[in-house]
Amino acid sequence: DQNWVEKYKEGIKPIRFGKRLWVVPSWDIFIQAQGVITLKMDPGMAFGSGSHETTHLCLEYLEKSEINDLTILDYGCGSGILSIAAVLLGANAVIATDIDPLALKSTKENAKNNNALEKLDIVEPSSIPKININMIVANIFSNTLIDHRNTFSSMLGTGSRLVLSGILEHQLEIVIDHYEK
Repeated sequence: DQNWVEKYKEGIKPIRFGKRLWVVPSWDIFIQAQGVITLKMDPGMAFGSGSHETTHLCLEYLEKSEINDLTILDYGCGSGILSIAAVLLGANAVIATDIDPLALKSTKENAKNNNALEKLDIVEPSSIPKININMIVANIFSNTLIDHRNTFSSMLGTGSRLVLSGILEHQLEIVIDHYEK
């Protein structure tokens, strides 16, 4: 006798990241205050609604960082949550990439719902433009992070930032060893 969709929606609430970024499901009536940035994101097929700890850490990092005028690459974009957050937080340009075509489609739909398409380039990894990237955010499995060390290193210049997440505690030293070199 229950409407399971409505019951499910009751459990999904807005989540705050840092001082001003909120991830809000589209069905929620969210009253936006001055200085608040709202990212509309529904749980879906592609990974990334903000509830996972690694996504949470990346969103908090982006929110507290000065990213105005930066070009950011979101490697393994999933739902596009990090890419869209970067656009809404003031990045100059953002590139979102993933090996999963469903993730690229989901990123495009979510970016459209957040009016973030203008500063967002959604591409397959083989089509990442050869431009100066100021920050790479990669919230993916540690083995993939290790495999892409040389690729990431070749994209970053002096003063660029590399934000890696998705690393389990027992994998941390291995990832650090690969990237310290």
